Amino acid sequence: MYFSSKVSINPAQLTKVEKIKPTRAFKKMLFLMTGGAVADKIAVETFAAVSILQQLYRVFAATGVNNIIRLAQDDIDFYLDEEGKEDDLKEALDKFDLEINDAMSEKFGTLHMVLEHFDDNFTYLIDVKINRTHEVGENPIEIVINGLLKDMQATAGDTPEKVKAQMESVFANQEAYDAYVTQKRGLFEGFANGLQLNIKKFMKVEEVLVEHENKIMVPKESVGKPNDIGRNTTAYDPVYHGYYGYDNAFFYGYFWSTMMHDHNTHIHDTYIVSDDGQTVGSIDGEGIDAGSSTLFDPEADYDTRIASDDLVENDSTLTSTDDGNWFGGDSDSDASSCSSCSSCSSCGGD
Repeated sequence: MYFSSKVSINPAQLTKVEKIKPTRAFKKMLFLMTGGAVADKIAVETFAAVSILQQLYRVFAATGVNNIIRLAQDDIDFYLDEEGKEDDLKEALDKFDLEINDAMSEKFGTLHMVLEHFDDNFTYLIDVKINRTHEVGENPIEIVINGLLKDMQATAGDTPEKVKAQMESVFANQEAYDAYVTQKRGLFEGFANGLQLNIKKFMKVEEVLVEHENKIMVPKESVGKPNDIGRNTTAYDPVYHGYYGYDNAFFYGYFWSTMMHDHNTHIHDTYIVSDDGQTVGSIDGEGIDAGSSTLFDPEADYDTRIASDDLVENDSTLTSTDDGNWFGGDSDSDASSCSSCSSCSSCGGD
């Protein structure tokens, strides 16, 4: 079990978002990506994207989130935290400075920032993508939040038996399970809803939608220790991307479905995901008894499990109705004030 939220800003409102002049590290990023000149269409779009990336970072900081795991342009990593560093925005953007070259500064498709956060209940992964162009029906800004249960987290070398023993109290009976999930879900949704409010406040947009989902992973293969966990960098949820420390944080997820089966736990309103992050279906509101369902039987063949009649076929989620052109518009007046210069000092700053 883990929780996932998708945060979406109405694309029709993005053209109204004020394109603030990037400051400090972000103005360096803009200068590098545009070669100092922001007069043409691509550069104006870059200005808008970097501006919004900075505003989102301020939103996260106001929410208490300041640890960057990854900073990338078009799937090329300029910064990837492989040590668990904290408060590392400056280091990430200094790395960006060293790595970017003239060819990459001419045009970009996607800016990608991944952050992490911890509180008493969760380890959070927050995945942000800003797309310069996008297909009709796709969102130019994609924010996905994953919440992993902190009290289930393993340490290096933990065995499946130890992790299951740690989980036992949650599965003691149906009442204990329901109470635990309800409490944790409420706390997670509170965090995501707080982020929603800060987006409205700091970016001055009214229509920010948050979708919450409960997810349970049904693994294709068993794992014996945390570092046996594979990775899939194309998965929708960032928890499957293999970031530093998340094998320990998510080791418990490989045994949740088995524990449900062994304790005849009733489950409802939950998405079922494979161990490479692919959603294979969902359990509806009526729910099922995991003890009597092939889906949760660890001894059954995987293909048989996911072919279970207990699974409801997946539904599509948000779609947008814009035409895919949100970075252009009237931003030229903002960008033109940031003309070619060696230091990009005209971008302002504090």
